Amino acid sequence: MKKILAILLVLCLVLGLSSAAMAAGAPKFKKQPAPTTETTSEKGKIVFTFDATDYDQNLSNWIFENPETGETYTGPELRELMSDVKGFSLKASNKKKYLTLEKVPESMNGWYVRVVLSNKNGYTVTSDDTRLWCYGMENAGSAADAGNTEPAPENNIPAVKYITVKAEDLKLFTLDAEGNPVDTEPAATLTFAESGNVSVQSDRPVEYWIVNGMKITPAQSVNGFVLMDVKTDLNISAVFGEAPADPNAPCQVTCTGCTFTYHAGQLRSVTSGAVPPGAAIIVSAAAGADVSAGYTINGEGPERAGSVSFRLVINGDTTISLP
Repeated sequence: MKKILAILLVLCLVLGLSSAAMAAGAPKFKKQPAPTTETTSEKGKIVFTFDATDYDQNLSNWIFENPETGETYTGPELRELMSDVKGFSLKASNKKKYLTLEKVPESMNGWYVRVVLSNKNGYTVTSDDTRLWCYGMENAGSAADAGNTEPAPENNIPAVKYITVKAEDLKLFTLDAEGNPVDTEPAATLTFAESGNVSVQSDRPVEYWIVNGMKITPAQSVNGFVLMDVKTDLNISAVFGEAPADPNAPCQVTCTGCTFTYHAGQLRSVTSGAVPPGAAIIVSAAAGADVSAGYTINGEGPERAGSVSFRLVINGDTTISLP
């Protein structure tokens, strides 16, 4: 992470970094996620636990990554993916700090599991990865392989480590080795094998950036920066310089083909409602909705293709729809 921040400081805008600002208000892990057993039980059950402070349980998520493809899934997305697996169950409580999986299929052997903790101050912190091993398919270091000098099967060891860069309410572009854009269309998530070069852009001036939960304040208001040779998963968001014209005037949110949840306002799975400017809502696709083409937000898009749910910060009247 220090290397990434150093690159950001040198190549991107000479950002001023305060160690006190970086630490203030960010979630803190007291215990990284770890399974109660090294592998699932014979019946396919495994429990992951963690301990942390200064996070909002309603803004935090468990993330599951397929090491063979680099694809990641939230809890609701994984339930959807495994809907045809008989008996599969996912139960999580960010309040009680645990995740339980039952009837885990062998196709998930070796998957990465992590928890992403966020709070209402705009900070996001991602845990270290832990591995999910299925009974009878343990990794080379497990008890099942004790005394076995043969190397572990290659299909249990991912040949390539994938790097994921995600952005909240920002635009990401893939760059070539010279720093030129590879794609003309922006993305919210980029995945690279081993490393990659990224341009991060905003349509509005940014007061400060948040990279993996660390606050980074530029010397002057800027709309973007470039990261070269990224070798670490990054979650990037921003606090924008302009404030809503009237912070007391609520914003009307309307969903078609989806619902939204705003816990602070007691709005759960509704199709319309009012929230204050700057509120973070969770948008979820309606049952049976096709999310492959993505969502249209205020007539723009589509974006977030394939996402069953996502977090969105509201700064004005907003209309969200699925085709």
